[in-house]
Amino acid sequence: MSGFLTVVSALLNNQTPRMSPTQSAQSPAGVVTGSLNAVDPDSPRLAFTVTSQPERGTAAVAADGTWTYTPTPAALAAGVTDTFEVTVSDAPSGFAIHGLAGLIHLLSFGLLGSRGDTSTSAVTVVVAPFTTGEPDIDPPDPAEPGGGRMAVGMNLESIVDWSPAWTFTDAFKASRPWISQAFNPQTFGLTWEAADAPILDVDADGNVRSLKTWMQNGVAMKQFAGTLMFNGLSGGYAGGTYHAEWDGSGVVSFGFDAEVTATGRTAAGRNFAELLVTPSDSGIYLRIEETSPADPVRDFNVWMPDYEGQSFAGQRWQPGAAFSPFHPLFLKRLAPFPALRFMAMQETNSSDIVTWSQRRDADDIRQGSGSGGTPSEPTVNGIALEYMVELANELDADPWFTMPHQADDTFVRNFATYVRNHLEPGRSVYVEWSNEIWNFGWGFEASAWVADRARAAGLDPDFGQWIIAGQEAKRDLDIWSQVFAGQSGLELVRVAAGWAAVSWVTDQILQNMGGSFDAIAIAPYITPTDEQRAGYTAATGVDRVIADTRANVATSVQWTVDHEQLANDWSARLGRPVELVAYEGGAHLDGRNAPYQNAFYSASNDPRMGEIYRDYLIRLDAAGMDLFMDFQFTGQPG
Repeated sequence: MSGFLTVVSALLNNQTPRMSPTQSAQSPAGVVTGSLNAVDPDSPRLAFTVTSQPERGTAAVAADGTWTYTPTPAALAAGVTDTFEVTVSDAPSGFAIHGLAGLIHLLSFGLLGSRGDTSTSAVTVVVAPFTTGEPDIDPPDPAEPGGGRMAVGMNLESIVDWSPAWTFTDAFKASRPWISQAFNPQTFGLTWEAADAPILDVDADGNVRSLKTWMQNGVAMKQFAGTLMFNGLSGGYAGGTYHAEWDGSGVVSFGFDAEVTATGRTAAGRNFAELLVTPSDSGIYLRIEETSPADPVRDFNVWMPDYEGQSFAGQRWQPGAAFSPFHPLFLKRLAPFPALRFMAMQETNSSDIVTWSQRRDADDIRQGSGSGGTPSEPTVNGIALEYMVELANELDADPWFTMPHQADDTFVRNFATYVRNHLEPGRSVYVEWSNEIWNFGWGFEASAWVADRARAAGLDPDFGQWIIAGQEAKRDLDIWSQVFAGQSGLELVRVAAGWAAVSWVTDQILQNMGGSFDAIAIAPYITPTDEQRAGYTAATGVDRVIADTRANVATSVQWTVDHEQLANDWSARLGRPVELVAYEGGAHLDGRNAPYQNAFYSASNDPRMGEIYRDYLIRLDAAGMDLFMDFQFTGQPG
């Protein structure tokens, strides 16, 4: 009872918290740090808010009262004295009744008021200039990750026919899944994806085995199977002569951007067509109009035009081949990045894989991420493992794989074994279980799966999601540890991914992994906040988007600081280093089809965005990030 009276007395006689700000140091990147030295005689729980940002930089305050100030490049070059204001409160925001303490909290702030529980102080920052007039540190060089500097890797996008990346020399590998079409021989009408058309008969390798006929309003309808390549790119792909080949007996036609200039059979007995392609937004159209059930048309290849003296026609890649399946321009532009994350290529967010037999094989006619999930090809399974390992080997890059959330132990073990046996020595292998299991947005199927498992187990709804996530991640990563045990040619980096904005969630997952991790991963994106977006309209200009994005860099840096501390804490607990890495990051200018979307598009291409990125990467590096995986390699506005 005496303790209760003490608390009530403190509430009734609440004293004002005080701050005595001091400056500590300036990093080589120009970031200045210090402490607010806040005290409150009657409350150890203080909350800090930057209520006025500085004019020449951005400021952030951590929960422990330490502050960080990052000057603009111009301010850093000149050297400035700047100020910002911080409000300290012994009244954490939000009401939550949890027992007697919660009731006291509600009474104190809901009934008694909070008079005298806040104070505001100005923090003065002195920024020393660099004598060169420019920051004394360059942004991290992706080609030179050594020397204690943050390495910059790349997330690879889904393989779809509308991707601007020229991933494969064989364009058919990224073609659209077969489209069932209904042809009316009386009217010559062709309906794409007709609701009343039969589901296409497709084999395990993606080949059409047969085409159907059916009666509709007294007409014998015929089924065609169509596909597209380079669709919706506004002509942004290679023009010239494409060489198509296929096996089997039937009728195959081409259209849209492709004009057939020659047909026949190769010396090996395959059907071929030479295509003169003039790029537009339509892309290349391929259609099967007839096929023999006994000898169906199959195994299509559509090789891209010669490139810088290299010809690709006839190169049907299999693991161990002397030639590359990847386009030289694709390889050239990826070469600077020392690490590659395959999450989107694996179709991780919507993966249906449970068993090893459901994986995509290297000899499937398509490797497109969008090839699954259609009525004729229902399993979503992403690119074949063989292609991912081949790409990592060709580029001398460290691969980052994400294990499907439903995959059984045999799948995980076989996957790890193939990587161990076929990845070249000297590489680091990053392995993560699923992707963003905290994200309940559209398409993130693992989050609902984990939540269902937690409910079925009768776990506390506040913790169950993270318990299951930690346990599932540990299960998969322990299998990888077993497979990689005893070998010295490859380094295994087991990644525990968390939630950048909520380090508590990250720690909850870690506490359920039993130490089976080597790196903590977050996605410290920079973007206008929802509150800022709420004020945007169709008239919102690029300047405002740029300013808001720049201002929010400080938030992402603070997330990084929080997780670096978490990594340090776990490193001390486990007695070995724990890295901090970004599984994704960059400018998250997703317009969401809002009226201001064009302003986001323009901001993405504004030269000032490059300045923001430079500052952003420098500050993440200074905050302790070891590896930053940008999201993503290519893409289209949308």
